[in-house]
Amino acid sequence: MTQSSVSGILSRLRIAFDDPLFIRVGRSLEPTSKALLILEELSPALDSLTDALSNVREFVPEDSEKIFRIGVSDDVEFSLLPPLLTAVHAAAPLVRLTVEHADDFRLASLLRNEVVSVAICRAKNTPRNARQLNLRSSTFKVVGDNSLGQEMSLQEFCKRPHIVVSHTSRMRDEIDDALEAIGKRRQVLISVPRYSALPSILSGTDLIATIPDYAAESMTKLFRLRSDNVPFAIGKGGLSMTWLDSQNRDPAEKWMRGMIISSIGCPCVPH
Repeated sequence: MTQSSVSGILSRLRIAFDDPLFIRVGRSLEPTSKALLILEELSPALDSLTDALSNVREFVPEDSEKIFRIGVSDDVEFSLLPPLLTAVHAAAPLVRLTVEHADDFRLASLLRNEVVSVAICRAKNTPRNARQLNLRSSTFKVVGDNSLGQEMSLQEFCKRPHIVVSHTSRMRDEIDDALEAIGKRRQVLISVPRYSALPSILSGTDLIATIPDYAAESMTKLFRLRSDNVPFAIGKGGLSMTWLDSQNRDPAEKWMRGMIISSIGCPCVPH
């Protein structure tokens, strides 16, 4: 489509909607508030059209050179991404993947802007026009150096120095909320942005970290660390897989979601 054709269509749309639709901001064009409202109203119909068109494309894993774009949280990247990559490569050796950091705060924008087509993280909310599947439930484990004693007491847990993982440099998480509920507190000395930093910091020190059980399992297998149960009651967490409605029936995306389910968790009913 030529530039003059696009300009003609845009002119007719501006007349039809009685709105400029796009305004120049510096060197770029930005949609008006009315244009954004129109897009929001049309999104379900556009998703349905994309869905219908995608169904006619056959996906052959062993021959495909498709690039999949997936989002994962840091704990998933550290512990559960490696087996997924191994399984994908075995089934589709020419397929390529790009991996983006995803969390509950970035989830909606990553999907809406098509930075990723599917995301795996501990999501609390389902973005609009998206589907979500609970992959697995999880508990928390205490991880530390090999000198970490089994059946750690609550007193020792609160006495030990702690390290937390936070992309926003926070020194507090849901563990502190659970402790406060029973009138206790812990001493957090270090906050790091990635789970991969934990093993080298924990090794040879009296520091401990309280992390999801799947991350603790991988960490104790790969490094000279050990894990223990959390010595107080705390609610279970879980991992979710989230994708847009427009990708729901795409053969290639359905295949990738199947690989994620078989490698990372158990299928549940979407909600």
